[in-house]
Amino acid sequence: GVTNVAVVRGRLVVQPLALDAEQRGRLAPMGAVFAEREKKLQVPLPYGEPVLNGVLGTMAAIIAVL
Repeated sequence: GVTNVAVVRGRLVVQPLALDAEQRGRLAPMGAVFAEREKKLQVPLPYGEPVLNGVLGTMAAIIAVL
């Protein structure tokens, strides 16, 4: 399971995470980038929104595709 969730340079970083091609495709419209080798998902947070609100909304979207 996931052991690390962090905000780095305006991106939510979740790792390690296993996603198949369909799940990655459903997160792509959010600007999500998945590093297969590192099993790391990076999703940019909405600009101008409080960080906590962005994190909660992004985590809800990730959970919805799992």
